[in-house]
Order: sequence, then C-alpha cells, then structure tokens
Amino acid sequence: CTANRLETVPAPLIDRCEVVELASYTVAEKRVIAQRHLLPAVVRQCGLISGSLKLTNEAFDVIIQEYTREAGVRGLRKVLEAIARDVVVSHVERGIMRDVTVCEVGIKEVRAIMGPPRFSRADASTHAIGCATGLVWTPVGGLTQLVECLWVPNDNEIDVQPLSSCLILTGS
Repeated sequence: CTANRLETVPAPLIDRCEVVELASYTVAEKRVIAQRHLLPAVVRQCGLISGSLKLTNEAFDVIIQEYTREAGVRGLRKVLEAIARDVVVSHVERGIMRDVTVCEVGIKEVRAIMGPPRFSRADASTHAIGCATGLVWTPVGGLTQLVECLWVPNDNEIDVQPLSSCLILTGS
C-alpha cells in the first residue's frame, strides 16, 4: 500500500500496516533520474532517435526548481514530455524526420517552451515594503516563501470596524 499523504489513509488501515516514510528526492537525485531514466524513455515515446535530445544540467535544474514541485518525478516527466513534443513538432515543421542531429536544450529553450516559471525561487534578499519571509513545510521539503500584505481601501471608508473584521486572507 502506498500513499502520498498519510492523513488520507484510514486509521484502521494504518494500524495494520508498517509505515515507512521516504523523504523526497534532492535536486541532484532528480537530475540523475531524469538523465538516466526519464529522458531516454520520453525520447523513445516521442519517436526520436536515442541520444538525439540532450538537456544541459542547468536546464534540468531550472525544470526541477521552477516548473515542478513534488516529492517524486511524475511532474518532471510531464515537463520532459512537453519539451520532447516541442522538439518533434519543430523538426516536422522544418521537414526533418529520422535523420536528426543532436538537439541540445538549455535554460533559454526551456523557458521558451514552458513559459514563465510556475514556482519562484524567492529568497530573503527580495524584501520589499509589505513583504515578510515565512518558512513553509511541504512533503517536498522545507522552503521559504514571501508573504505579502497590502492595504485595500474599504468600500465604506467612513464606517470604522474593529481591526479583526477588516483582515482579508487570500491564497493559501
């Protein structure tokens, strides 16, 4: 029995099982998994010749840190599939089929294909007025997150309300 979150497993089942918690992969471990296993499988799946698609180590790191946020590698595989599909489409549009030279994808190409990063690597040096750095625990591991506070004018500025009823929390 496997589960991504122990909280969703019924208590009677947990009592009958031995719980083994595995930490998430590090960025370096995910890069090695992607290079050795995921990318070759994706290349075969897309019909490319083995070794015809290469990603730089920096490109792998950007994908892992800015486009996926998970303990495993499912999302990483999906991003690699999207990149491989884009390479295949560009080859078809240029009339190149089976005789493909090696296509190397770097950070610039990853950002062009995937668009703006889904997750930021914000650090404490990006402080601004109204921002504070918070620590967050996730199944992927710990990280820092910027918490922003904004003053939003009330619809009824004359009506003075207690401070607690004026606080609006958004996001999660």
